[in-house]
Amino acid sequence: MKKLFLNFFLSSLVLFSCTNDNVSKVKDNLDTSKTASPTPIKSADASEIANTASPTPIKTSEASEISNTVKSFDLNLVNDIPAYSESMSSAFGMGLTPRYDGNIDDVNLKWETDHGYFVNQDVKTQKIQQFGTKIETSEKIYLSYSSSQEPDLRKNKTPITVKISVFDKKSNKMLSEKAFTFEFDENFLLRPKKNIDVIDTKNLKQYDREFTLKIGETVGFPDKSELKVERLVSDSRCPTNARCIWAGNTVFDVSFKTEKSTTSFRLTREIGKDELAEKVIDFMSIKLLKILPENVGTTDKKPTSSEYILTFIVNKK
Repeated sequence: MKKLFLNFFLSSLVLFSCTNDNVSKVKDNLDTSKTASPTPIKSADASEIANTASPTPIKTSEASEISNTVKSFDLNLVNDIPAYSESMSSAFGMGLTPRYDGNIDDVNLKWETDHGYFVNQDVKTQKIQQFGTKIETSEKIYLSYSSSQEPDLRKNKTPITVKISVFDKKSNKMLSEKAFTFEFDENFLLRPKKNIDVIDTKNLKQYDREFTLKIGETVGFPDKSELKVERLVSDSRCPTNARCIWAGNTVFDVSFKTEKSTTSFRLTREIGKDELAEKVIDFMSIKLLKILPENVGTTDKKPTSSEYILTFIVNKK
């Protein structure tokens, strides 16, 4: 009995000792957690964490490319002369016309140049207007420079960069942005680089706007399409000095050329039959709106082919 009691006493003593040690360890751990401070994060580590947590900002050029991809908008320039110099008496600048894949009336175009300045000619006074390095317009504008203002520009053949940004008129959100470069050649003539098309823009028209054509004339559009009035087929309108049972009509042969093909067709102006004056080609509507002269004249004096003036409108559907 004494032996059994002794064994029990020894076992209890060992158990109490183990438990007391564990409590001391837990207490020590608690005391340590109160006094110990967390390991500081290095600035480099913090930077990595911040970069991981927040998305990398998109550069302006990348944002433009993304916008162009999503909206399918494209922006290009066409200029009316292959080279320009400030000493030219025949030109006050290099004419630049924006070519925009979209409705030009729905957007604002903001131009900016790092050298030189923008100019234009007032239609009424014929005076040259200088606008500086920034302008907002969807129409043709001219790029010029002055050696007296920037003496090293031409001397050092410094490239000129023109940036055009396209903004939605309603939301003012940027839809597209593109930069175009002009360089001085060995003769110190300012020339556009390859990403700019050189074409005659005197007759360049915009879609969704009325314009006039004479027989035999051709107009171009920003996407390189062309419309031409080939010839007068017939004019059976009733003369002003005659009585007719039918008002008659006027028929023209017209052609529309794209980069892929050329389509020839006829357009007819006849009272009550407006459908004969419209042709739809590849989601493009071509309408003959009006003809001058409004009548065929008298029985003994009819207008010549050169006297006809036709009013058109071409819409993208």
